[in-house]
Amino acid sequence: MLRKIIWIDEGRCNGCGLCIDACHEGAIGMEGGKGKAPARALL
Repeated sequence: MLRKIIWIDEGRCNGCGLCIDACHEGAIGMEGGKGKAPARALL
């Protein structure tokens, strides 16, 4: 399976949660009403 890297543009994020569903690793969560990936998930 080819993985797709999800990038979050926090300035455009409206809090819909689609990035959370798209991340099969479970690395993205909501923080302050915005999608957020922890820094360690980006390595």
